Amino acid sequence: MANKNVEVMRGNPETAVKKLAIPIMISMLLTASYNIIDGIWIAGLGQEAIAGIGFITPIFMILNGVDTISQKKI
Repeated sequence: MANKNVEVMRGNPETAVKKLAIPIMISMLLTASYNIIDGIWIAGLGQEAIAGIGFITPIFMILNGVDTISQKKI
């Protein structure tokens, strides 16, 4: 498994970017969808609840990015 990953990184850069970008795009799409649906759901609770979502969303994205970086396996 590790040898196959090394081959992807040392091979054609275009292929490597495509193979690495697809999981990242899916993750970002799911996270953004979650936040949009959460905002729509919370909208019924009032302005303070929506403001709370607006405050927490960037923090959630930063923590999600830190978690992704911390799980990097070399």
